[in-house]
Amino acid sequence: MPLISLNMDGNTSDVEWNQKALELAGQMYAGQLNEGIYVADSKLMNMNLFRTLVNPNRPIRFISRCPANFGGKLEAKTIAQAYADGEAWVELGAFGNGKKACFYKGKAYTKSVDGHDIHLVAVCSSAGEVRFQAKQEKALQALEQDIHATNKKIFVCEADAQEEWKRFCKSHKKSLYLYDVTLVETIEEKRPRGNPGKNQKPPQVVSQWSLQIKVAGEDREAMATFRHTEECFVLITNVRPEECGMREVLGTYKNQMIIETDFRLLKEPCIASVIYLKTPERIQSLAMLLHVSLLLRALIQYKLRQGIKEYPGDELPRVGRDGRKLQQNITTRFLIEELRHQGFIEAEAGTYKLIFISPFHHLQMTTFLALMGMTVEGLIEP
Repeated sequence: MPLISLNMDGNTSDVEWNQKALELAGQMYAGQLNEGIYVADSKLMNMNLFRTLVNPNRPIRFISRCPANFGGKLEAKTIAQAYADGEAWVELGAFGNGKKACFYKGKAYTKSVDGHDIHLVAVCSSAGEVRFQAKQEKALQALEQDIHATNKKIFVCEADAQEEWKRFCKSHKKSLYLYDVTLVETIEEKRPRGNPGKNQKPPQVVSQWSLQIKVAGEDREAMATFRHTEECFVLITNVRPEECGMREVLGTYKNQMIIETDFRLLKEPCIASVIYLKTPERIQSLAMLLHVSLLLRALIQYKLRQGIKEYPGDELPRVGRDGRKLQQNITTRFLIEELRHQGFIEAEAGTYKLIFISPFHHLQMTTFLALMGMTVEGLIEP
């Protein structure tokens, strides 16, 4: 649920925003920072913010993704250790119920960063294997295209051919594949046109050079490292393992998508694509109203889901889309779409009456209101 509304420059960096967010969290939850967990992406992990999080006088529990350049290549070292040690990966299961749900497995480690013990979770995902194969194929195609283009080039001397080979090697120095080359010299005699005269000139000897490059196989070490980095990522946290296991750490981190989904509402074209306001104060006021509306949406969604969990009957009425079963993770958007065509009329001064399209829509309305602790009468009463 959105609790703070703050307008900032669109060019504000994630590092600056995280610093401001930590300050606001400290002001709002003074004395309660150990009860929650601050979750953010890898931009949270720079040494200045890290020291703020692990400050012994006011520590803040956090979960983040470990970036590649943090803590002396801590991510790469952890991934290498996870694949090198003989311990089995711990199955963490799937998150989500769809056909495309990703399965995860992990390994946990404790390391010292800047003098503080930090817990790391190396996470290997099934989607990573698919991603690795796609990028592997793309890398091979790019290499073969450059080989084909380079092999077609003709050079007037060996030195130029050697320079082109150096260029090719520099362009593909991080290639996942090995390649070799053969320098080919082609010698051709060119005679002048027409019939030879009495003083016939000797034929001109023309030498041309070309490269014949071919793929020689995979660079096994580079391929293994690339596979591991695509399959695996590392989460970093100061939450003790006995409080939050590997699956809980991963699940908490992945729940960022809930915030992203809600925040996307504020960026829809019908809401804030173009703002026709003249002063910063008016823009701030509009943003405040938008954030309040987002809070109301979150509260409605919370009440609906809580009502479903606490529903006293054995089974909810089938008031889902087109009469299907109602899902547990119902959203405010679904509610708005389903009740879009419901309306009410003023029967007399101050008295209103709801109009339902069909008995099914009446059942929908009364069920949704009941889940939120409301009634039709309570909705329309003055």
